[in-house]
Amino acid sequence: MHGTDISDCLIRTIKKYDSLSIKFLRVISTNLDFYFVNQNELKKFRLQNTISVLLNYTYKGESLFVAGLENKLKVNCNVKDYEKQIINSSTLNSSEVSSINHGNGTLVDKIVVMNKFLLSSLFENNNWLFTQLDLYCPFPEKIHEIKIKYNDSLGTMLYKSSIFFNKVEIGSIMFSKVQGE
Repeated sequence: MHGTDISDCLIRTIKKYDSLSIKFLRVISTNLDFYFVNQNELKKFRLQNTISVLLNYTYKGESLFVAGLENKLKVNCNVKDYEKQIINSSTLNSSEVSSINHGNGTLVDKIVVMNKFLLSSLFENNNWLFTQLDLYCPFPEKIHEIKIKYNDSLGTMLYKSSIFFNKVEIGSIMFSKVQGE
């Protein structure tokens, strides 16, 4: 299972949100069980260091949490065969990449593939981990253009880009260099 699959599943599960943040806290090697948790349960999971994925979202002024914990079941990885199509439909320009003909895949797939393409072109590195997705608002119903603009590195391993739909900034995405690169 890929981070894009997990993110899409979480977004579809909660359905309604005003803003959200999905953080991947470790490389995932088994399937995940997800739990809607309150602040006290979240503290307990954090102290036990068992959270692999954390979704924090707001809806109608309330802050809510979903924790993803690995179980012992083997991961079924699906092959993402549309990455080349998304890249081929994208236009790279200095520190940003945009696309009008988005290709196949979900919106999260497109954002992740485009950001990886952008970072690989800027830093001559092809080994990236998708670590965080922040959305300041729900996805718009109609999307003409997707643009990803590189912002900054946070230290030497974490890289942040802004996400724009139809020229409006709707969030950010963070990637980490794979260690040893």
